[in-house]
Amino acid sequence: MSCKFDKELLYSFDDKTIEPLEKIFVEEHIKYCTDCQKDLKLITIINENIKDELSSIKFPDKLSIISQLALENCVAEMEETTTRFKIQNIIKTCSGINKVIIESSVVYKHNPYNNFIKNKIDDTFEYFKTPIKHMVKNKLNEINIFKKLKLG
Repeated sequence: MSCKFDKELLYSFDDKTIEPLEKIFVEEHIKYCTDCQKDLKLITIINENIKDELSSIKFPDKLSIISQLALENCVAEMEETTTRFKIQNIIKTCSGINKVIIESSVVYKHNPYNNFIKNKIDDTFEYFKTPIKHMVKNKLNEINIFKKLKLG
């Protein structure tokens, strides 16, 4: 009969990235489970061999600089993408609110104030749209300046 214990916990236990509570469970489990004891020994041996092999590899000095620049470019792209999604969500939300308010005000078809209400809603929407556009423009400019400073 083989053990059904989560082997990922053994890997985390070996490389010391395990959560404290999980560590207690693993320690108690391996006291009694010979299958997991063998697996843990094997994992430890494999990890030691990998560390030995990696330590003998010589990487060019420029590789770390190139990888850091690539990482910074990825982060900048992610920030720009995140900002775009936030902006799109804000615009969609505002448009949706505007649409719902207008549709709900039209429910009373014989209301003489429908045009007045619609105009006030449109004015309010325009009032919010202007600062949002300004904020978006500033954020995109900040991202572009950040990119130029990182690449320059």
